[in-house]
Amino acid sequence: MARDKAVLDKYFLPRLGDMPLNDIMPADIQRIVTAMGRKLQPATVRTNYGVLKAVLSAAVQEDRLVRSPCRGIRGIKSPSTTRRQRRGLTAEEINTLAARVPIVFRPMIYVAAYLGLRWSEVAGLRVENIDFFGHRLTVSGTVAEVEGKLIEAESDVKTDSSKRMFKVPSFLIEMLARHLARLERKDPGEYVFQAPLGGPVRYTNFRQRVFNPARKAAGLTGVTFHSLRHSTGGLLRQLGVHTQVIQQRLGHSSSRTTTDIYGWVPDETDEHAAKALDELFRSSRGLDAACEAVGDETA
Repeated sequence: MARDKAVLDKYFLPRLGDMPLNDIMPADIQRIVTAMGRKLQPATVRTNYGVLKAVLSAAVQEDRLVRSPCRGIRGIKSPSTTRRQRRGLTAEEINTLAARVPIVFRPMIYVAAYLGLRWSEVAGLRVENIDFFGHRLTVSGTVAEVEGKLIEAESDVKTDSSKRMFKVPSFLIEMLARHLARLERKDPGEYVFQAPLGGPVRYTNFRQRVFNPARKAAGLTGVTFHSLRHSTGGLLRQLGVHTQVIQQRLGHSSSRTTTDIYGWVPDETDEHAAKALDELFRSSRGLDAACEAVGDETA
């Protein structure tokens, strides 16, 4: 809601806000869309236009308009069938980044990179969400920052699929146990990661004061905290994990999201595929058969 309000306030209300609904013409909207197209990416223009289109469609449904003026608008490109995959980090790059992060926040890097949690899920992780004996983690709550205000939701996630429980590797269980012991956090309701003065970690502060300096020191350009979530999909593919398992661990409602958007794989995976094919070929005596064939032709 905050995002949609910001879009309306910035792009549409300055031009259309004082006009009666029935006076808004397609040409008025076209001028705004054309102006946005000069400065914004096509996907952003499409998203912004969708906000206004939804508002005017609601006006039609409530009989405030006979027909929506959102018609015949040029410059609105349809979504492509496949979306650009974003690169994640390799295991070595994750270590390099984590080494530049203060120790109190270092486990956040590994939780995001190896478990694929969203920022809001990492920030909303509580002690009671970690089963240290069963090596399981439950994702059930979030902390988000909207218009400078923190929204804490103990039992709310992005979608139904986002509420999930899965096994955690032993190294990460040990890392989290040491983290909580060092900071003496024993209350089940406490946040695993907290701001220096207590309370939830704000993304804006973390990005500016912790993540961006660490990223620059590590020499990783174009990397965001969300890149760590993309890393999870790539690392799991490198290990040969089934797509459905990756989908469940990332909390995607659709496998298409898992493959089209989070389909990045490390270069090592491609090298492994080539070596595996080579071994398969050699084990089948394919090389000998090919040499024999060449020899026959020469004879």
